[in-house]
Parts: sequence; structure tokens; C-alpha cells
Amino acid sequence: MAYIRKRALPSGKTKWQVVWSAGKKRASQMFDTQREANEKYRAILSLKPSSNAPFKTLSTAYLDSERDLVAAGEHERSYLAMLLGHVNNHILPDLEFSALKCSSIGTPEVQLFLNRMIAGGMSAKAAAKIRTTLSQIMKFGTQTGFMSANPVREATIKQKKRPDAGTDAGFVLPGKPALRALLDGAKTFDNTGRAIAVVRTLMYGGLRMSELRGLVRESCRLVGETPSLAINQRADRYNVIGSVKSAAGRRIVDLGPDSAQALRIWLLAAPLPPKNEDPSAAPPMQFAFPNDDGGVWSYPNFRSRFWVPLMNHCGLVTDEPADKHIRAFTKAQAELRQPIFTPHMLRHVYASLQIEMGITPKRLQKLIGHATLKMTLDTYGHLWPDEDADRARARGVENAL
Repeated sequence: MAYIRKRALPSGKTKWQVVWSAGKKRASQMFDTQREANEKYRAILSLKPSSNAPFKTLSTAYLDSERDLVAAGEHERSYLAMLLGHVNNHILPDLEFSALKCSSIGTPEVQLFLNRMIAGGMSAKAAAKIRTTLSQIMKFGTQTGFMSANPVREATIKQKKRPDAGTDAGFVLPGKPALRALLDGAKTFDNTGRAIAVVRTLMYGGLRMSELRGLVRESCRLVGETPSLAINQRADRYNVIGSVKSAAGRRIVDLGPDSAQALRIWLLAAPLPPKNEDPSAAPPMQFAFPNDDGGVWSYPNFRSRFWVPLMNHCGLVTDEPADKHIRAFTKAQAELRQPIFTPHMLRHVYASLQIEMGITPKRLQKLIGHATLKMTLDTYGHLWPDEDADRARARGVENAL
């Protein structure tokens, strides 16, 4: 069912709203003109779910439903951007798959599509993300009548289980001399204390970059014997503040006294947002790591004006020049080179230091904010050494017979 209705907004403007059923939910979209609303209405009627419809029709209907969820505030804009990238850059360009009718898509067709991605050089990790998006599309298709079943469920990503000779499983952590150089260099990078506060919060708090950028002053509990940070929101790629990635991401992170002191010093100098002129309006958020105007610190700004210059200041760079737009930003940045690791690596450093201190996998899952223990073990399992047990088993197997 779909219909158009005229709406008078509190601002006095008139808009036209198209309302239709999207699976088990009701979707709607507002338009400035009646003509635009009529075009949307006709498009919805032409997209009547049918198993004979081409896959592209299903994918279009799914993306439209996601756009409506973003407009309603139920999904984040960054999530829609990821879906659009998967569909438009990887799924639809595979004409052998995207030209199929919905009724012709089964597990074999999905498996062949996944195999082609891997054969084309895509990593198993990236292919798994696209498989998840495709499964969501097919699930939507079963809910709306395009599909009778989800054919992605039994399709798998074929990948090597054994690492190549001479390589280690997982990521490569920077050595402790590099980390000490980063800590030492951060102390002299600026005269406000921001650099050392950022580095210590990431390295000894394990925050995601989005969580650091969304952290507010009131969540920094820095007084008392157990200083900590309350992680409950983040800033997405569009600088929109929202909830953390999952319920597990909502957590309390303890800080050591030196890190708490560094953060206290920085907060004395950190910019505050301008006050609202309307006294009845809610006060603006006061971010712990704001931009120069007291607002959300965007990641591109963080990287180009803070991280890359900091890593160059510390000597933690490669021989490759930094990105052109970074080098062209100011004359002082013209000779900058690429850092040897990204700020996200400090989250891995945090996990590795916790493991070195004897933390259990389940407790690390809680501190790092992973949704599942499997995610924690898949990411950091190779960092748990058990050399004594390995030696004991080596001796024991000789006496087993």
C-alpha cells in the first residue's frame, strides 16, 4: 500500500509525504513539491515485489528502504554509505550476477559470485563484508516478496587457513622503542598537552577513533583513586554523534594516574563550544578532544593536521611522502612523510599490553568493547603466548605410548 498526503510543518512550509509499506515496516519520504512526490509514488508502484524482477530492482528497493531508515534516524548515514559502496562498486558491476532475476538466484549463483571476488584479488575479510551486505539484501527480499528464501546463508568465503611461510598471523605491532618515541615526542609536540593526552588515551584506554572524537568532558572521571572514561557515544565519519557500535561498546575504561593527569592538563586548555544564544535550548556538548571551535574533531582534520605531523615529529615515518593534500596544506607540511602506523594501531597496542599483563580473553572483550568473544579471539588470539604449555605437551607426547 502506498499513498501521498499533504503536510503543513510547524515552520509554516508545506511538503508532500509519500508513505508506503517496506516489508513489515512503514516507510515514508518528504518532498518539497507535489511533482517529486508523484514521481516517487509511481516508482514505488512500479517496484511491486516479484520473484521475476531483476536483482537490480531488489537492490534498489533495499537501498531506498535504508535511506528512509536513515532519514528517520534509525540507521546512521555512514552505514548507508558503506552499503552503497558494496552494492555499486562490487555487487552490481558483476554483470553475471546482477543481471539475474531474483527467482534465478540460488546458493550456487551466490557462491560463484563470491568465488569471483576472491579470484579477482579481493581479501577474504573484504569479501566477507560484501557477503554480509548481500545477505541483508536477500533477507529484505524474503520479507517483501522478491525472494522465497535467502540463498546467501549456505554460501561461504573460501580462504587459506594457514599463513604463508615466514609471515605471522594477525597484524604487526610496532616495537616498544617506537611506542616510547611516540610518547616522548608527544610531550614536546605542542604546548597545550593535547598530543600526549590523545596518545595516552588511545594507547592506555583502547578507544576507537570514533569514540575518542565523541568523548565528552562529563564522561572523563579523572578525580579519585580510580580515574576512568565512560564510553557511551561516538562520532561517525560525518561528525554526527550517535550511540556506540553495539551494546558491548558501552563500557567503563580505567586509566592509569599518568594518563589521567595528562588528560586533566589538556582539558584546562581544550576549546569550549560557544554558548547557545537561546537560554531555553539545550547546552552544546563539551568534547574532550574538540576541534579549534569546540565542535566535533573530524577524522580527516585529525589525520592531516595532527596525526601525520605528530608522527613526523617523532620520526616514526616511512620514505614515502605524505598524501598530496596534507603536504600542500601549509609550507611547514611540504616535506611530511607517511607514518609507519595509523592511530587505530594504538588500540591494538592497548590490547597487547593488557595481554602481556595477564588479562583473560573474556575480560579483554569487555574492555575493548567487542560484541563477541569470537571477535576478540579472532583479532588478538595470536598474542596469548603459552610457551610453557607447549613445552610440556612436547615432552608429554613422547611418553604417550
